[in-house]
Amino acid sequence: MFGRRQYYQTGGFKWRVSLPNIKAPSFKPKAKSPDISVKNRADSAKVKDVQAKEAGFISKNKVKIFAGGLTAATLASIATARYLDLDGMEFNITKIEAVKDDKVKITYSPPELLNDDDTITITKSNSVPNVDGSKLSISAIESKTEIGIDTGVKVTTAGTGGIMTLHTTFASQVKNVIRDGIQEAVDLPGDLLPPELNPFSAIWEWLKKYSWIFCLIIILLIMAGLAFKFM
Repeated sequence: MFGRRQYYQTGGFKWRVSLPNIKAPSFKPKAKSPDISVKNRADSAKVKDVQAKEAGFISKNKVKIFAGGLTAATLASIATARYLDLDGMEFNITKIEAVKDDKVKITYSPPELLNDDDTITITKSNSVPNVDGSKLSISAIESKTEIGIDTGVKVTTAGTGGIMTLHTTFASQVKNVIRDGIQEAVDLPGDLLPPELNPFSAIWEWLKKYSWIFCLIIILLIMAGLAFKFM
């Protein structure tokens, strides 16, 4: 318990004092803050990249009005959100069937209308032979759950499973937003169409404004016809 001895002397007396063992305090180095993961760094770079593309798109198209009455800023914002949400998204493959030669139709879920500018990666496909591959081009858009691809192999036995990973871009999602806007505009009743999308609205407004001129011309023609008749 007592390890160190200290001697003191005052006058003619010498004192001995035993001191307890006291361990020197140990100091642990402060742990470094954990660095962000490789995935987080990649995601951060991805967000910065798409934000730069979004700003460039808005700058080039700030005076335009797109389908559905969307401004460039609104369209770009929607496209950015869709890109960040869909890029890298995984879909379940429910059917793999040969169409012709090396062309294959893929049925997947959940439903999402892809773009022919997108690419896909397929893994764990169970057709014979399998159609696994990276960054495969989409050759046909059949519906929200069916696409066609060129695999380079002829499928002899249809498959019923696999994973499809979507690779999309900001530009591809801009096209998708415009496409969706046009579809919604087509589905609207004529009198609910925004003026900028209704090709007859400007003509109708012009006719209403200058209809008196046409009435006057018609009256003059009738009077001229009657005058010519009684000459």
